[in-house]
Amino acid sequence: MSIKKISALIFIVCLFAPVQRVMAGQCDDLYNIAKTNIETAKTFVNQKNYQKAQELYLNAASQFERAAAMNDCSSKEMQENSMNNAEYCRKEAADIKDNADKGAVKDKLLNDFNQAKDIYNQGVDQMNKHQWLNAISSFDQAAAMWGQVAAEAPASDLRNKALQYAKDASDTAELIREYKKRNLYR
Repeated sequence: MSIKKISALIFIVCLFAPVQRVMAGQCDDLYNIAKTNIETAKTFVNQKNYQKAQELYLNAASQFERAAAMNDCSSKEMQENSMNNAEYCRKEAADIKDNADKGAVKDKLLNDFNQAKDIYNQGVDQMNKHQWLNAISSFDQAAAMWGQVAAEAPASDLRNKALQYAKDASDTAELIREYKKRNLYR
């Protein structure tokens, strides 16, 4: 082989070798950034910042997918693991969203339960002041709210308490109605 051919071959190899290293570097960089995002997302989950954790998991999934699409990762295993890692990240993000949605529903139910309790206590105050119609209205409203909480809550202590309190409030309103009927003409 002549020196010109060897020089040309070396030139061609040198010309394309840096491009392959850059591509492998980009793939590896994306993979490592995605791994860092996973660790950061786990930290945010521990801090109960679920929105930021979900965002980081979705970013990591996107980065893993891009790394999997590159053909020049430093190892075949890294490229193959990228798609599995992307699926893992998407699942974690979906789980966080699901848990956040369940937490929001639970918070709403607790808020409604406590609001019904306040209305019930207002009815007790009105009853003690002989404001019968207002007391009946408050007890009926509290019973309806607790009934709604019981209907929306999964089987739990909250549901059982809501059912019991709704019955108590309804019974109290009915007792006041009966009392008013008996004492109407006195």
